[in-house]
Amino acid sequence: MGNSRSCSGSTVPCHRSSTRRGCCQTSNASSDQPKQNADGSVDVWFGPKAPPGMENNWAQTIPGKGWFMILRLYGPLQPFFDHPWKPDDIVKIG
Repeated sequence: MGNSRSCSGSTVPCHRSSTRRGCCQTSNASSDQPKQNADGSVDVWFGPKAPPGMENNWAQTIPGKGWFMILRLYGPLQPFFDHPWKPDDIVKIG
């Protein structure tokens, strides 16, 4: 995982996935609805700073540090099992 730090009075593991929101906080889908494209797809931006207006579609990276992406789906619907779709590859922009 990473280093343990004190967060809200308790010691919990903290790792790079908590970078943008501060110590040990993760995204809350109910309050961080990502912007959807016209076709219903979602673009996710990775980098040290969010593009303007894309803060809810952004995952912070740390310059000079490695990172990896994991797509985790909870309670997937039937299309997940039928495989009519697949996530696109990560594309470097700029």
